[in-house]
Amino acid sequence: MIRPTVLNSILCQANAEGVTGTLLMNREGMVLCHAGCDESQAEAIAAIASNIWCSYEKSGQETFRDDKLKWFFLEGSEGRIAICKVSTLLLCMVANDTVEIGMLRGKLYAVKHCLEPKIMEYVFMNMWRLFASQMRRHCYGMWLRSYFRYLGCRFAAAPFLRKINAKDGWFYGFTFYTTYEFSGMNGDRNHGEDIRKMQLMYAAKDDDERTIKKLLQSGVDPNERHFLGWTALHVASFHGSCKALKVLLENGADVNTKDNFSNVQTLARDMRISFLEVLFIREEFFNFQLNKNIEFQNMTPLHYAVLGNNKPAVEMLMEYGADPLSCNASGQLPVNYAQNQQIEELLKGYTKKYTEKKALLERLERQNYPFEERVKKNMIGQDGAISSVASAIRRKENGWTNDEHPLVFLFLGSSGVGKTELAKQVAQYLYKDNKKSFIRIDMSEYQEKHEVAKFIGSPPGYVGHQQGGQLTKSLTECPNAVVLFDEVEKAHPDVLTIMLQLFDEGRLTDGMGKTVDCKEAIFIMTSNLAAEEIASHALKLRKETADMVEKRLSNKLEDLNEAENVTISRKFKETVVQPILKRHLKRDEFIGRITEIVYFLPFSRPELLQLVTRELEFWKMKALQKHKIHLTWDQNVLEVLADGYNVRYGARSIKHEIERQVVSKLAAAHERSLINDGSEVRISATLPPGEQDRSKSIITIEVVNSNNGKSETLSDQILKMINLR
Repeated sequence: MIRPTVLNSILCQANAEGVTGTLLMNREGMVLCHAGCDESQAEAIAAIASNIWCSYEKSGQETFRDDKLKWFFLEGSEGRIAICKVSTLLLCMVANDTVEIGMLRGKLYAVKHCLEPKIMEYVFMNMWRLFASQMRRHCYGMWLRSYFRYLGCRFAAAPFLRKINAKDGWFYGFTFYTTYEFSGMNGDRNHGEDIRKMQLMYAAKDDDERTIKKLLQSGVDPNERHFLGWTALHVASFHGSCKALKVLLENGADVNTKDNFSNVQTLARDMRISFLEVLFIREEFFNFQLNKNIEFQNMTPLHYAVLGNNKPAVEMLMEYGADPLSCNASGQLPVNYAQNQQIEELLKGYTKKYTEKKALLERLERQNYPFEERVKKNMIGQDGAISSVASAIRRKENGWTNDEHPLVFLFLGSSGVGKTELAKQVAQYLYKDNKKSFIRIDMSEYQEKHEVAKFIGSPPGYVGHQQGGQLTKSLTECPNAVVLFDEVEKAHPDVLTIMLQLFDEGRLTDGMGKTVDCKEAIFIMTSNLAAEEIASHALKLRKETADMVEKRLSNKLEDLNEAENVTISRKFKETVVQPILKRHLKRDEFIGRITEIVYFLPFSRPELLQLVTRELEFWKMKALQKHKIHLTWDQNVLEVLADGYNVRYGARSIKHEIERQVVSKLAAAHERSLINDGSEVRISATLPPGEQDRSKSIITIEVVNSNNGKSETLSDQILKMINLR
């Protein structure tokens, strides 16, 4: 075995004499093969190595570890191997069937292969032929790959089948090479940090509690991911490394973190790397007995602990609050992978307790942070609509609904008043960031009769029969989703006919005959029907809504009961809205299946001022982030911009007014270098001389020059020149 001190001396002297290259030599100093250097350089390296080696052999010094060299050695029944990083020299010493490789740590700029092809061919054909033929292929590959432990290298071991001659027959061999992105090839990569990540993975596998603590103290993130997608917690859970699990969890590891590794074939294709490289690395950290073709994506540590059949690891993860209801990409729960009855019963009991605890926490959260408060942080106005939806959601969450029928809402109001936004807020409130929980379908795409097939799928014998429909496919993936049917009045009547069964019994049959059960789903339809009538009736509705909200905030039970009995203009709904809905939807039974019709009112003056302020704040942040320009404005600007509100277009009209009156002027001034990075721009509204009508006000921008401290108002002539008025 080459000792680190011997190796260091050899490399230091070789570098001092300007000798670089790659060679194989035996203990007697005879060069067996060389590359990257000529004969004289090879002899020089051999002489240096032989002299130093002999001196250390005679001295009888013991091998010791030098952390600076980052070396690693492996002893096997057939030989010994030592590996370290090297900057300019790779030295291989061969003695009988023993191949000893030494490398000094440093920056490798263009070196991709640990062994150059010429050297590699010699090693396999002459030194390891007998060894390779006597071991099973898999064990041989695992033995070779273990060299790279703690080195932080991404490696591959590519098998090859070579025929030496007719007499010797065929044998398997392995070439191995690094795919690590060295600092010379990628200056942003931190080599030391990458090594520590790999050390964390191996320490988690080996249950090395001491190493994990040192790595975490040095700044390594316990949630750090392997470049193929998993974390140290996944590795420790699979191998049942309970000590490692405890240290990782105590230091902030996410107990429900999900694996980004899908499967070997998919990942190799997406990352454009060798299939064998992905396979070998996966087997290095997990087990070669795992099915290579199944989907591992979104598996949690609890999934892996169950897969590894490690009951202590399962118990520890449960102790730290692991979610037993978390599904992987295939929709499988951890309990589905249980291999023995003990773990299965343990998980079932834990799932029941976890569900009860989760329900209690969610109830406390709803009490402390009601639906109304959450929505009002993202929406302006529409207190009546929010209260109506919140009441229905509250009934559903607390079990005061008919489980045989889904919730169905119809949102009525003009464009741009928050109908779609409220539907999104319902999905966000119920299902957080689950993207599949919100299904949006634009009903303007279903104006023709034949387009019903897109909804539930084509019938047998037609193109696309196996693909399923847009709605049925989405509901199959998430049966309790929030489904938004946008602009429902534009759909063909046959599409609405399909919805009759969906809204009544909460089930839908697709083109392939499969029934989707979605009684837990929430269906929301939006429509602009009766928008003008609702707008004209807005003042009366707003007053009734304010009274209702005030009573809802009361803590008295009798006031709450009275508030629930308040109806919003029943006469208005029966005499104005209902006839309009019947005329367009053409089905009384369809309207009868709607749980609640929610009315969205035009914005009041205070709400318009809030809309203007929020939109200006948005552009203020954009100006600061992109151009380092500071925007300020006065109250008159809010009043003038609020006058641009159009009841037919809602909040969109405010957005467009600000873009025309403010953003266009800022963009034109910036293009002509009238405002620069670091400028402070004040937006104001002024009336022309002699004018009293506020609608005649002109939006102007005043630039404060940060260099001389002077203020400069962009003249009307400049604004006229750039066609901004």
